[in-house]
Amino acid sequence: VNIQIFNMNNNILSGKIPTQLALMTGIASLNLNNNCFTSSIPSQLLLLNNLKSLSISNNLISSSIPANIYVLNALSQLNFGNNCITGVIPIYLGLLTLLNSINLNNNLLSNSIPTNFGLLSQISQINISNNCLTNTIPTQLSILTKMTGLYLNNNILTGPIPSSFGVSLTNLQNLTVYNNYLTGGVPSNLNNVSVIYSPQQAFPPGQTPTRAPTLILTIQPTLQPTFNPLLVNTSMCSFVASTNIHSIYNNWDCVDNQPVINVCYWTNVECDANSIIRSIILNSIGLKGSLSSSIGYLDQLYYLSITGNELQSSIPTEIGYLFQLLFLNLFDNCISGTLPVEMSKLTALQIINLFNNRLSGNIPDFSKLFALKEASFSNNKLIGNMNNKFNSPVLQGIDISSNQITGSLPIEIFDSTNLEYFYATQNCFTGSI
Repeated sequence: VNIQIFNMNNNILSGKIPTQLALMTGIASLNLNNNCFTSSIPSQLLLLNNLKSLSISNNLISSSIPANIYVLNALSQLNFGNNCITGVIPIYLGLLTLLNSINLNNNLLSNSIPTNFGLLSQISQINISNNCLTNTIPTQLSILTKMTGLYLNNNILTGPIPSSFGVSLTNLQNLTVYNNYLTGGVPSNLNNVSVIYSPQQAFPPGQTPTRAPTLILTIQPTLQPTFNPLLVNTSMCSFVASTNIHSIYNNWDCVDNQPVINVCYWTNVECDANSIIRSIILNSIGLKGSLSSSIGYLDQLYYLSITGNELQSSIPTEIGYLFQLLFLNLFDNCISGTLPVEMSKLTALQIINLFNNRLSGNIPDFSKLFALKEASFSNNKLIGNMNNKFNSPVLQGIDISSNQITGSLPIEIFDSTNLEYFYATQNCFTGSI
């Protein structure tokens, strides 16, 4: 088939990507963006050796990037952004020396940025933001003298921004690195570059930034509940065991699964006058690990905020026992798995913020959460429809953007007279407005 350009962008195509596309042997541009394709990238596409542009962004592609993708040696544009792609960035991707742009953002990629990216002499844009990439920013990227944009935000990168960037990357205009664990601030020699170190602010060269400020609320108890101190201590010690919190705050310490000191004296734990834990705030401290299933024992908790960290694994189903929880903030982590249906029991919830994670599956039925004011699930991998999921009369805002939600728009949401915003961009909705 003598087709040069094949563009099926912005449709509702689903299922696996057809292997028959490989029959278009002379094709130069293949665009399947903004559909609902699933499964993996067919190995047959690697037979298209005349391909210059390959775009499969905003779909539901899973598995990993083919290790031998380097055989597409005519590629100048590669776009796999906004999928569910796992594994590592293939080291041989650096052999595609004609590449002008790479977009792998908003996937589940892990491990290091390949050092042989330094071989991409023609590259102008690299976007690998919103993944779970670790280790340091390779100094080899300093060789890419034609690069104008480098987007690394929302990963787990450590170490400094290479000072050599300011010497050799004379064409660099945009560098985003916020929501990582970088040290040393912005090198002073990045004189003409817009460096976004915090999502709220672009910092001038030489200034040492911090992460975006976090709003901390003090919750005043209105109930006089009963609770089991032994189970609470077990829960807190299980959290110590499942994370690296002790290396961050050494007073989070347990012996034989019991706290060394009263948990109310642990850093960033707030208790009421009856020594009942009401608030745990552990934002942007480099926390690693997972939430323990024993979190359900903290059934008098009002406020749980563990944002901007490296939490992985899934949200335990036992979170459904936190019946008094008002605020749940777990955004900017690498939490995966599905949202527990048990969350639909949290009828006191007012705020849910789970954006910028790796959550998948359906949004549970939250129609009984009548106190819910705001909910944000953006930048995840959520699927299914939104119909009849929310029914709060005080609902002010919902953000489900950058997922793979299907079906029609949930018109019942607009029955709330308090609704101020509804963000639903980059999904797979169908039907009319």
